[in-house]
Amino acid sequence: MREIFKDRIFGVIVFITIVVFIIIFYILFSKLTGRNKSEIASNSNETYSNIDNSDEQDSENYIEDIDEEPITNGESVTYDGKELKVYKTKSGDSYSVVGTIMIDKLNVRLQILSKYTDEIMKISVCRLYGPKYPNQEGNFCIIGHNYRNTKFFSKLSTLEIGDTFKLVDVDENFVTYKIYDKYTVEPTDVSCLEQNDDGKRIVTLITCTDDLKLRYIVKAKEI
Repeated sequence: MREIFKDRIFGVIVFITIVVFIIIFYILFSKLTGRNKSEIASNSNETYSNIDNSDEQDSENYIEDIDEEPITNGESVTYDGKELKVYKTKSGDSYSVVGTIMIDKLNVRLQILSKYTDEIMKISVCRLYGPKYPNQEGNFCIIGHNYRNTKFFSKLSTLEIGDTFKLVDVDENFVTYKIYDKYTVEPTDVSCLEQNDDGKRIVTLITCTDDLKLRYIVKAKEI
């Protein structure tokens, strides 16, 4: 009888130990995950939560005022040994063209600009985060305005899982990507920017919902 009692006590102690271990592991894992997401937002300085959409309705007239001529002194920027022309807006924001996105279903063919500011986003879609070029390993994140017409990423929400699009990089290589997920998030949720380390090529497309309250996310992987 005493032996049975000891066995039961031992079993209870083992069970409690396992539960405590699981709780501690969960807390540590949650903190680590939360810290990683915070680092994406703070270190990149490239989150999409502070995008100004106030000029979206007036985009047609605004784009006509953008100076898209190359910088006159011939300045260029080098990406991985390739020299790309540098352009600037009238306000002085500089950028380069790092690729092209082609979404046949939406009749979209847009140059991908090397970075984003409020000014540059009114010219075309922009690289937000991830590899410097399209078609490199990692999660290449592209952001574009939703002008609630046919411009830029306005029709992004009509894409379906299984649809495809192509990215053309600076070497003129075409890579096709198939959509595997789509969803909306709060403007402060930057989890879609997380990078993968498994050698795969992923593309994340980002725009505002029609009411500007949320961000619409489309995820695609190379096929």
